[in-house]
Amino acid sequence: MTDLLERDDADLQACWQQTLVDAPDAERRVQELAAHVTRFDRNIGWRNGLEYAAGLVLVVWGGYRAMHGSRQALSVVAGALFVMGYLWWTHRSVTPLDPSADARTYRDALLARIDFQIRLLGSVRYWYLLPLYVPGVWQMVELWPEKRWRAVLALLVVTIFFAGVAWLNEVLGVRKLTATRAAIETMFEEKKP
Repeated sequence: MTDLLERDDADLQACWQQTLVDAPDAERRVQELAAHVTRFDRNIGWRNGLEYAAGLVLVVWGGYRAMHGSRQALSVVAGALFVMGYLWWTHRSVTPLDPSADARTYRDALLARIDFQIRLLGSVRYWYLLPLYVPGVWQMVELWPEKRWRAVLALLVVTIFFAGVAWLNEVLGVRKLTATRAAIETMFEEKKP
């Protein structure tokens, strides 16, 4: 019986010591994940801010050109407004997390944010590039009767540029986010004894 009590005491002491050792580690995990979420949200906020600024430049430029008789410029304005609206609409529900949340909540929120960005970048050709590519093609069509070679060259350059942007987002961007997601998933897995 004494042996059993000593073993129970030893187990209890080991459990208590493990709790003491893991407590700062758990707090460190929460702080680290909170910093990851904050940094990720800040990066997305900056990226969206740059997209809004570029969209406003297109709206002003297109509006100016439309006031001076360019029908094609209205499609630039419409495309830029669509992209800005879509970006705002998809990010409107992202809310900051409760500072008292635990590590699992932060981890799950970060993974959900990364998953959302992977889906967003994976479909960039539809919601971002297509609304901006169509006005470019329209401009080449209007240029065709007067300067065919210039229209063909411009269409080629614009198409290569948009294909490059699609590749950067849909391949490289998604690959980077997928690697980040895998690192976050494994970073806080329980270590097996």
